[in-house]
Amino acid sequence: MTAGSRHSVSWHALLSGLVMVAACAGEAGCGGAPDRFAVSTPDGVVLASVEGASTGFTNAELTRLVRAGVAEAYPVQCSVPAVLAAEAPLMVWRVVDKDRQPTAIVSVKLIRNGTVVRSAFDNVLAPDTNPGSVFMRTVSDLARRVLPPATSPPPMPEGC
Repeated sequence: MTAGSRHSVSWHALLSGLVMVAACAGEAGCGGAPDRFAVSTPDGVVLASVEGASTGFTNAELTRLVRAGVAEAYPVQCSVPAVLAAEAPLMVWRVVDKDRQPTAIVSVKLIRNGTVVRSAFDNVLAPDTNPGSVFMRTVSDLARRVLPPATSPPPMPEGC
């Protein structure tokens, strides 16, 4: 190994370390942002995030409902490593019930390399007007519409 190649390797290691530190700082200390979770599919892991609002719910509470709905159909991981966040396809959930009570529009987009490859939406009773199970079942159905079929029943997520 020449001195120039050692120099390149050390700069590469330093740059990689800085990227990891920056990613961790932006995502609640590498434990993942509270509005993100990972979904295991036969094609690999997909990073999921929740946007929007529902009357009476914080974003974290809404994310828990969406995550529980997805977990009915696919295994989920509550923490998202920064490396995964940079490489995985993205599943963006949006919930809107403003001026729509007692209903909400739930939509999901699957994005790969910056392009929407699949999407689905449904009109459902808002989470604050019915048992969460109705809302979660709709989320589960939407996840099945945009992701490849799960190969086995998902285990219950722990600590989410």
